[in-house]
Amino acid sequence: MKQRIILHLDMDSFYASVEIQAHLELRHKLVVIGADPKQGRGRGFVSACSYKTRAFGIRSAMPVSQAFVLCPYAIYLPPDFTFYSKVPAEVMAIIIRTSGFRL
Repeated sequence: MKQRIILHLDMDSFYASVEIQAHLELRHKLVVIGADPKQGRGRGFVSACSYKTRAFGIRSAMPVSQAFVLCPYAIYLPPDFTFYSKVPAEVMAIIIRTSGFRL
């Protein structure tokens, strides 16, 4: 019988983690990736947020205006999907190298 391996990666904060890794000055900051909150009147949603922002009730897919009300002093960054699209290959390479997992 062939063995199945199920791998679960929590990548809910992926975009925020990539930004923090690329800009280490954000490391201990509250980071939200999404639309410009425009002082609580912005339209759009939160694409991702750092784990630190979750303590304020911010979650992925919530309206960015609501996120701003919950945490107005967070750093709100627009998403850079071109940059983020380059990282999954690196993540998979690490998984393969460290676990022996094969596609």
